[in-house]
Amino acid sequence: MSKQPLTAPLAHDPEKLWQQELARAARKKKIGAALSLAAILNMQLAPLALAATTNVNDGQTVTGTILENNDKQNVNSGGVASATTVNSGGWQTVSSGGEANSTTVNSSGVQDVYRGGMANSTTVNSGGAQNISAGGSATSTTVNFGGWQGVHSGGVASSTTLNGGAQTVFSGGSATATTVNSGAWQTVVSGGSANSTTVNSGGRQEVSSSGVASSTTVNSGGWQDVLSGGVANSTTVNCVGAQGVDFGGVASFTTLNGGNQGVLSGGVASSTTVNSSGWQDVLSGGVANSTTLNGGVQNVYFGGVACCTPLYGGYQGVFSGGVASSTTVNSSGWQDVL
Repeated sequence: MSKQPLTAPLAHDPEKLWQQELARAARKKKIGAALSLAAILNMQLAPLALAATTNVNDGQTVTGTILENNDKQNVNSGGVASATTVNSGGWQTVSSGGEANSTTVNSSGVQDVYRGGMANSTTVNSGGAQNISAGGSATSTTVNFGGWQGVHSGGVASSTTLNGGAQTVFSGGSATATTVNSGAWQTVVSGGSANSTTVNSGGRQEVSSSGVASSTTVNSGGWQDVLSGGVANSTTVNCVGAQGVDFGGVASFTTLNGGNQGVLSGGVASSTTVNSSGWQDVLSGGVANSTTLNGGVQNVYFGGVACCTPLYGGYQGVFSGGVASSTTVNSSGWQDVL
């Protein structure tokens, strides 16, 4: 007689549900990209046809400047600009030793932070953009719906809050302690790194193409996608949060505290810990190595492979066509081969 799973089973076709969720995510990402397109295009055009250029130099402090219609403000070494508003066509650059505090970047406005420059408490609204280049740093930026922050090679972003906006961490860029709220998106690509990200309900983190995410926390309703070439280390997925490991993605040392991990075709999950009410689905073509079940559930579906799983009070269901090898069933653990 089979013991009942410790939590209610996922719907009839779990692989279809995971794929549908990934498809919904792709559609939402296209919408966010479209909203940020104007800002990115403006970033490329901003240096042309400047109406007025002002320099904030060593020892100077300016407050409340409004930039628009191709106005440009250069915050140079030793200069401080506070409460600047960058409207359509405006452009603020923060260079080595310069400091910009509490800048607001509106639609089609741009803030560029260059080597040695510092931007603190910037707010990026819909259609606005903040770029952090090599050696530049941005702290406590807030990116609202339709806004965009780009962290480029050698740039550093700390304590960014995404309220429906987007952050892209490119090759060599680093983002630390980002908070991803509802409707927001953090994308880590091409050798970029994200550390200690928190993904809240309705938020999403996508890791791909040699991007690395470490110590991410996914809370209820949040989502982490580990796509081709992406690596996620030491993710914690709390109740009703989810991690999807897709083709070519690798997730190591994930902890599921009531959250769900789906290992899809070509994905690899290693050393996952599934605690009480947590759930790991190993789908066709997916591989899970050295999962530890502490009262949680592991389902190995047709074409899925699970190796070296110790059960400490957890439940492992091996469905027709699934493979589980070297499972160790300890006290209160249960394995069903269905």
